Amino acid sequence: MITIAHITASLKKGGAEEILCSLVTHLDTTRFISHVLYFHHGPHAEHLRSKNIELHHIRGLICMYDPVFWFRLVRTVYLIKPDRIHALLWSSQCASRIIGWFLRIPVITVYHNQATLESGIRLFIDRITLKCTNNIVAVSNTVAQSIRTAHAYLPASHIATITNGIDTQNIDNYLSTHTQPNKTELNIPIDAQIIGTVGRLHSVKNHALLLRAYALVLQQHPNSYLILVGDGPEQSRLTLMAAQLNCAAQVIFITQKQAYPYYALFNCFVLPSAQEGMSLALLEAHYFKCASVVAHNSPEHDIITHGHNGLLVQPDNAHDLARAIQAVLENKTVQHKLGNNAHNHVTQKHAITHMVMQYEQLFTKVS
Repeated sequence: MITIAHITASLKKGGAEEILCSLVTHLDTTRFISHVLYFHHGPHAEHLRSKNIELHHIRGLICMYDPVFWFRLVRTVYLIKPDRIHALLWSSQCASRIIGWFLRIPVITVYHNQATLESGIRLFIDRITLKCTNNIVAVSNTVAQSIRTAHAYLPASHIATITNGIDTQNIDNYLSTHTQPNKTELNIPIDAQIIGTVGRLHSVKNHALLLRAYALVLQQHPNSYLILVGDGPEQSRLTLMAAQLNCAAQVIFITQKQAYPYYALFNCFVLPSAQEGMSLALLEAHYFKCASVVAHNSPEHDIITHGHNGLLVQPDNAHDLARAIQAVLENKTVQHKLGNNAHNHVTQKHAITHMVMQYEQLFTKVS
């Protein structure tokens, strides 16, 4: 049996946290024992507890990262005596690298975002602590390339790519036990077309770009609506922005809700952020056969083949984004083609079983 300490800064809502939960609950329990150490509480903690996963909430006495926090973290890892440490999210990655080096435990660091986005003190700390890492996992080829660019000194053999996977059975089980929303409940006309996105309402997700594009789309498609599913600090600013763009009446914010039931309402799914590692929301949208428009700074994308299973547009260009959305809304054949191809791709390439198998192989061979 191999004991693994999965160390994460957060069990709040988020793609990285969702992937961690899927991984931990699908690992072969005849071969792996999992302990999850986390710093910030969130809804994923209750889910893991319901699956009988060992949880350890690491807190400081006065504040986060005070001396008591560090003592508790090191002591917990020491008492667990894991054979491997699996770390994700920046602060927990850095802490894990140092503890792994000190206790001589192999560390696997997982990057869910592009390494080139880090700068200043974070980049400096990464360059020091990454030398204590046994293996680095990138969730996409784009992320892997960003690691090689930001940390050219690292051996290529240290970097592996394991793409994110989605638990389609969990999605189907959720939908079978929950009431599905419909247009009438949302005060949307039956014949209206819906543009949607799912993600934290945070500036890095670039919802402002989507709002600007939607205001342009609305001029040509007055019977279209925009649904934003997610929570976050940007909601007030985005609400004000929608009012300033004269589209607030047809912009709907869905907060404190599971996203699964809303994908089926979307005629077009939009991912406006060009800084994603591998968007879990995009994979989920594809499972629901959503035609997608994705902002990306390269003609090559880890999930989208332009014109086949989605459309790619240059980032931060509201007019280009609006034109791509209109191309989807105005052609049902395009909608169906992109959606069906997207569904086939995600079920064939991004199943949770494939992702878990690769992690199990990595956890087994690391030494």
